Amino acid sequence: MCGVVDSKLASDARTLLGLGVGDRHVLEQILRAATNNELVSNHERDYVASLLKTHPAPDAAQQNSYVVEKPSAARPASRTMIIIAAVVVAVAATAAVIYYMSSDMMSGTEEPSDYMVMQDASIYGPGDFVAISGRVDAQVRSVEVSILDPGMSVVWSDDAVVSTDGSFSALVLAGTGDWPDGMYTLRATHDDEVYDSVFEYSSRTS
Repeated sequence: MCGVVDSKLASDARTLLGLGVGDRHVLEQILRAATNNELVSNHERDYVASLLKTHPAPDAAQQNSYVVEKPSAARPASRTMIIIAAVVVAVAATAAVIYYMSSDMMSGTEEPSDYMVMQDASIYGPGDFVAISGRVDAQVRSVEVSILDPGMSVVWSDDAVVSTDGSFSALVLAGTGDWPDGMYTLRATHDDEVYDSVFEYSSRTS
């Protein structure tokens, strides 16, 4: 029946729920549908009828012992608040991921994230120039810049002059001295501070 509250079906479903018989989930759906003027299929009606045949009918007090949870006007607002909260959490988590990714080039110190060293590409081949740039404390005069091979042995090292704004740069020809293939570490150090970045070198890269 659709558009009319089926009080008899609702009462029967409530009775069965109060007795704790049948499939609770199915009976709750039937009860809500019958109470809220929604369509209830013949299959669902037959299910209720078959359960009533095998269980004695309780008195009126027992029949009304199960109360269906009716929709509340506040629920849409609650769902909205939950969605807003989830979006806020997701945005905060994304911001945190971006922050920590940007900090990966640093040594884990408490220095600001713009103190760093980096190169202009992620992979190089023989004869490619590795353009190095970075930023440190402007009070530092020079920074030791080095490149370490996959075994963490130094294949190149030099002192880079730090400008008045804290920036420095260097240029290296990749592969000089027959570099082995693999992941390399670009490192800048001054005093006790260490900043790292990584790149790949492949002799097969043209």
